[in-house]
Amino acid sequence: RRGLFYPALACDSSRFVTPLHMVLALLCLAARLASRACAPARGFGTRTLGVDFGLRRTGLAVSAGIAPLPIGIIDDQSANLTAVAAQVVRAARSEGASQLVLGMPYNSSGGEGEQAVATRRFGELLAREAAPRPVYLWDERFSSAEASMRANAGDGAARGQSIDDVAAAIILEEFFEGDFASAELIAPPPEARAHARLVQPPPPPPPPP
Repeated sequence: RRGLFYPALACDSSRFVTPLHMVLALLCLAARLASRACAPARGFGTRTLGVDFGLRRTGLAVSAGIAPLPIGIIDDQSANLTAVAAQVVRAARSEGASQLVLGMPYNSSGGEGEQAVATRRFGELLAREAAPRPVYLWDERFSSAEASMRANAGDGAARGQSIDDVAAAIILEEFFEGDFASAELIAPPPEARAHARLVQPPPPPPPPP
C-alpha cells in the first residue's frame, strides 16, 4: 500500500511516505529546528550589542566587527534587573543589533564565582526580553582591567570614572577577534520564544497580479 504525499515532511528523496516514514520525518524536522535554536554566534558583519553587566552599572557598546563603539551606561539598577534588561533590549533595537553578547566574568581558574552567577541570572532575564534576538556569553575576565588602562587616551581611568561602556567595547573586540562561534547561547524560556513568534511582523502582501 502506498503512503500519502507529504513533501514538506519528507527528509529523503521519496515522494510517498508510510506512517512510519511520517514519524521519522517529524523527528528529522524537530532535529533541524533544535539545531537552528542552538545556532552559533555570527561574526564579522553582524551588528552586535556588547553588554558589560555589573551590580551597580551596565555598560553598552555596539559593533559589526570593526571599531566597537561605547554607547552608554545604565546606572542605578539595583532595584529591578528586569527593567535593566528591558533597557538593554531597547538599545539593541535602536542600534539595529541582531545579536547580544554579554560579558561573563569567570574567575582566574575559569570557574564561576558570585559575580558570574549574578551575570548568568541576568543573562537569563536578558534572553527572555531579547527574544528572538539571541544572547551569548563571552569570557570577559580581563576586560575591566583593560578598559581602565585604555581610558583617557591610555593615561588610565580617573578616580571614580565609569568605564563600563569601554569594557563592553573590549568584550566585542575580543568576541570578533576570537572564536565567536564557541560562545555559549543562553536559551530563552519557551514562553519567551512563543511570544517572540507572536510579535513577528506579518509577511508583506503579495504583489498585485
